Amino acid sequence: MKELKTHLRYMGTCQAHNKIWFLNGAFNGLFSLDLKDFTIEYRHKIPYLDVQTQWAYREVSYVYGDKLFFFPANCKQIMVYDIEDDNIQAIPILPADGSEVYITKGVIQWKERLWIFPMKPMWGIYVLNLETLKIEKDCELSDVLSKVESIDSVVGLEGTKLAVLADNSTIIEIDISKKQEIYSKHFGEDIYIWGIWHDGRDFWLLPAYTTDIYEWNQVKDELVKYQLLEPEWITSMAVPYSNVVFLDDQIILLPCRLKYIMKINRETHTISKAIDYPEGFKVLDYCDGCMAMAKYDVVDHKIIMHQMAGNMTLVYDLEKNSIEGRELVVTNKDVPYLNEIIGQGIQINGVFFEVEEVGGLEALTIIMNKQCDSRNKGKEENIGEKIYSMMR
Repeated sequence: MKELKTHLRYMGTCQAHNKIWFLNGAFNGLFSLDLKDFTIEYRHKIPYLDVQTQWAYREVSYVYGDKLFFFPANCKQIMVYDIEDDNIQAIPILPADGSEVYITKGVIQWKERLWIFPMKPMWGIYVLNLETLKIEKDCELSDVLSKVESIDSVVGLEGTKLAVLADNSTIIEIDISKKQEIYSKHFGEDIYIWGIWHDGRDFWLLPAYTTDIYEWNQVKDELVKYQLLEPEWITSMAVPYSNVVFLDDQIILLPCRLKYIMKINRETHTISKAIDYPEGFKVLDYCDGCMAMAKYDVVDHKIIMHQMAGNMTLVYDLEKNSIEGRELVVTNKDVPYLNEIIGQGIQINGVFFEVEEVGGLEALTIIMNKQCDSRNKGKEENIGEKIYSMMR
């Protein structure tokens, strides 16, 4: 069988030791990306998760010394990786209502402690001691947000203050040291907000169903709208932007399903194309509905945009206004259990990998081996009927 390959897809990253560390979304695996030459290295399989687990960890991660922290999205363990010891540790975080998963929306540090905010406040807000790795529920802070159904964004402000976007419509400012709400602003039902950002002065609001973006000045309570006049989509209309980057006095918008990377002009209150995608960039066929680029890291004057659904990690140099793409691909030689993952993916989810990633004969061989080992044991059936049945 020839070499099998697949693109890595990921969101939340940790930048440490001149590398970017991330957990792959499509299957269980810890990887590092060398910032010198963009080489990929497979590090570990997460020992307490099945190899086929998808997006166990999604958008929230944190670096503290030589330890990398990844916070759960499709499980209920905080993963801690010690770079020096090359060791993985799991810290259970149990939802207060007994849910099977704890979906993390944000973390905020104060001194040696880290506050963990879930999508649903009823699961409980927890505090992790970064030195001892002990975790406990913050009952007082959980009570402050007890009337909120969902937390959609968490952003750090000055000192011990933070802001959460609650129920897609309200920004609530909280002081974690005083355990109290400082301010609340409801924007009404006309703007369905899916995410908020803060540039050190103002809030930026990203609505879900329009290409407009809003800047909110909290002191003056003023709302300014920025408009994209001629949107162009990769596929059908979707959430247009996935993230906001404030760098070198510019505001760059990472794309979800728009054809270009965008930028904001604060003088004209408009949104326009910053730069085209590099040649060869595309959204993978099996990632319909996912964001093209979701998270980013900043290195010098470059924005490294990480792929959730795209076939490349993008490196955008703001000084030179240039962009290049890097395909992050691993093979079954890099990841020993890739054959098993691809086989399960095809068998369970239909055509899960791109045609060029897994050739027809290779995919069919994996499928047939799995079928013959499982439900077809002891059953007489023509090989043609097996193929026809599976492909249906």
